[in-house]
Amino acid sequence: MTKITMDTIPTWRILVFVLILLALGIRIPLLQHRYFDPDEFQHLHGAYSISQGMVPYKDYYEHHTPWLHYILRWLFPIWGTSLTTIFAARALMLVFTVGILYLTYRLGKQLYGKNVGLISTLLLAYILIFLEKTLEIRPDLPEVLCWLAGLIALIHGIRNDQPRWYLLSGLALGGAVMFTQKALFGIAGVFVAMAWMHIDHRFTLPWRRQGKFTLLFIAGLAVPIVLTMLFFLVQGGLTAFIDYNFIMNSQWKTKFWPYNYIRRFIQQNPFLSVLGLGGWLLSVLSLLRWENIRRGMVVPTAATVTLLIGLYVMPVPYRQYYQLILPLWAIYAAHLLWQITKIPSIGQLLERWKNTRQRTMILLWGIGMLFIGWGLKASLSYSHPVLRENPAHYPWMWGWLLLLLPAAWLPRGWMRSLAFAGLFAVGYLSTPLRGLSIYFLLPALALTALCYWTHTRKLALTLLLVGMLAFPFQQMCEQLKSRNDGILREIEYILENTSPEDTILTGWRGSGVFRPHAYFYFFLHSELLAMLDEKQKGEDVVQVLETKRPKIIVYDGAVKSLLPVVQKYIQKHYEPTGVGVLYRRKS
Repeated sequence: MTKITMDTIPTWRILVFVLILLALGIRIPLLQHRYFDPDEFQHLHGAYSISQGMVPYKDYYEHHTPWLHYILRWLFPIWGTSLTTIFAARALMLVFTVGILYLTYRLGKQLYGKNVGLISTLLLAYILIFLEKTLEIRPDLPEVLCWLAGLIALIHGIRNDQPRWYLLSGLALGGAVMFTQKALFGIAGVFVAMAWMHIDHRFTLPWRRQGKFTLLFIAGLAVPIVLTMLFFLVQGGLTAFIDYNFIMNSQWKTKFWPYNYIRRFIQQNPFLSVLGLGGWLLSVLSLLRWENIRRGMVVPTAATVTLLIGLYVMPVPYRQYYQLILPLWAIYAAHLLWQITKIPSIGQLLERWKNTRQRTMILLWGIGMLFIGWGLKASLSYSHPVLRENPAHYPWMWGWLLLLLPAAWLPRGWMRSLAFAGLFAVGYLSTPLRGLSIYFLLPALALTALCYWTHTRKLALTLLLVGMLAFPFQQMCEQLKSRNDGILREIEYILENTSPEDTILTGWRGSGVFRPHAYFYFFLHSELLAMLDEKQKGEDVVQVLETKRPKIIVYDGAVKSLLPVVQKYIQKHYEPTGVGVLYRRKS
């Protein structure tokens, strides 16, 4: 066996791995200082309530499946109700994030090879929406971990006709549903893929044996769900578990379309957006070949379709839902990018054009290059004010790029080097492109090298990746400016001025995360407020204020949205503390 050393690992892979570590490293200070999303405190309070002996759905309202909350509850015996517990929970999310990146690498390697797996991990690590939502305390992280593990196991089972992998895949995907029910949209695609393999006459596996594999998958999928339901049946909360998680969530009165989030994703990651689309279309075309069906390629391809459909089926498709799609999108983008690097020089292209199969690959390469060009334009126009405010610079910019191409025809050696150095200097010093070296010159260098320098493909790929990720990395660094001091002061005030028995009334801010909440609906976000009737937003709240007499009210926007009868009671019996939006009961 060949011993793996630094000398046997290609330099470009080392550079890619370093870039991945950089993306992970920037998360360390962000875990401490980045602002908190209110959802984080919803999940952490659910875990706190469980640690106090309460039963979700029965003793307090919750609309997420409960596995993350039961995992987080074990933080309280160690750190108790302190700020350390919050940061420990965020650190646990970092562990999940590392796992997601690793399984993205494994899935990319399984589908398209080791190099694609590595590049897809790098691309995923630099997606801003992935950074934002994986910093937060959310069930979506272990859900995605189980989701990727389920896909890997199922594809392995399809390729090797091994029934235990179907069972393991079902167990993993069932676990994903018990972290958050959003996984059901991806699982629908898995069933579409399995149905495809049942009806495709080219699939040589006997129908009865394939049916056995499907039943094993369904059995594995059912085990986590059924066991969880039995647990709540014993606890007396099964009906509420089903109602709040699966019925009420599908009937939100507040709804929105995903266009704004999709547009923001494209603006933040223009290269990944277009490359991912091209790579997914390439995966669809690959299904025309039987061997790709037999290799299980239909599973992620079909799952991507149902996940995208889910964006339009879900009433409120927030950014955390995209975490199921992003690893697959990164793999598609990496696959197309890797295919582009295999295209030879122009002279060889003309020679290969005579071959029909090679002609198809050349056309795909051309489409990929157009995607990259569009992504470059979108990235520059969104990120740089000179180009955004003056589109007339675009013809000059692309003309400058075209000047680079004839230089590639010069003989290798000092003439080519001098020509490129001169053109880069002109481009850098020119007014429209000054300061854009990281955004434009490196991608231009990479594209030119990609087309002509056949002996430096990996270097060209590395430079292209750096150019693509420069803008996302800049946005990631912007996150370092955010602070969470205000909410932490409120939490500290409540911990210092209340006892563990004192109740808190809050809306959607989360300051009372480590104290019992007075009202059953302890997180009054806008979707829930729209579902409650007048009595639940008025008389019921006043009754709670009179009977449980919460010592502190977090007088945030959600509480202010309750009916006037509640506002009158609060103004009569509570006064500001001077700390954030906290009000205390008058003596």
